[in-house]
Amino acid sequence: MIGDSIQDWRDPNDEHRANGAESDDYYLKLPMPYRAHNANLESITELLQIKGITPAIYNGSKDHPGLASLVTVRSTGTVNMNTAGPAVLTALGLSTAEITEIQQSRRLSGPLSERAREIRRQESRRLDQDVSRRGGGASWTIAWPPG
Repeated sequence: MIGDSIQDWRDPNDEHRANGAESDDYYLKLPMPYRAHNANLESITELLQIKGITPAIYNGSKDHPGLASLVTVRSTGTVNMNTAGPAVLTALGLSTAEITEIQQSRRLSGPLSERAREIRRQESRRLDQDVSRRGGGASWTIAWPPG
């Protein structure tokens, strides 16, 4: 539901996705009505206006980070796989084993292992294919390895 709601908040039209929300069918019917932005977010706090995003999801807890600490609105859309934390890597679809290998490779003083490079290449191709198949939504560019 949250993914559809975020996409509806950002898209320029008033047609809601299966689990999303638009101005006429949701936001304008709230006790304190407002319109969907229909553009990219200007502030992270804007997430709190989107259907399905609760303060608990936004702020997180002691054991789970909130969206406020994981996302930014000031970005080119690139995720730096060299510095991204486990929560971000998980959101990109990497498995626990792949994340563990990436974290271990970061700890090495020398260059990344060939296996880590191969995981990066595979994930980059897979994410590109996923975005192409969906025909829109968030687009991710993986800056890994740099250069």
